[in-house]
Amino acid sequence: MQISLAVGFLMLTGKLLAYFLTGSAAILSDAAESVVHVIAVSFAAYSLRLSYRPIDSTHPYGYDRVVYFSAGFEGAMIIMAALYIVLVTVRNRFEEPARNHPFAYEELLADGGSTPSGKESKKAKKEKAERSLETEVKVETR
Repeated sequence: MQISLAVGFLMLTGKLLAYFLTGSAAILSDAAESVVHVIAVSFAAYSLRLSYRPIDSTHPYGYDRVVYFSAGFEGAMIIMAALYIVLVTVRNRFEEPARNHPFAYEELLADGGSTPSGKESKKAKKEKAERSLETEVKVETR
């Protein structure tokens, strides 16, 4: 369980970094699943350790049933992660992507393109103006 927890933390760190660099909803959902995984493994390890305790006066049937609670807790965590993913996806759907993540369209703008919101780079505007001027010159010379 310790190895699973360590690998889970490493994967979570990498996925969060990837999300902050790209703003991808798919990577966010994978990162949310990793959060659930890390918390669930931690709780399962605790539950397993607790379930081995012997019967005492406060728990006449032992601690074995904590494992069922652990499974229910993991299910609740999965539902919470799914709701969070839906919330973020809906929010991102109605916001401008370039404003959410300034690096997402930097390369596209550098090449002279435009973002999905229609914002053009200076280079693209200049080229468009030059083409327009060339067209006017050709029309006037005929």
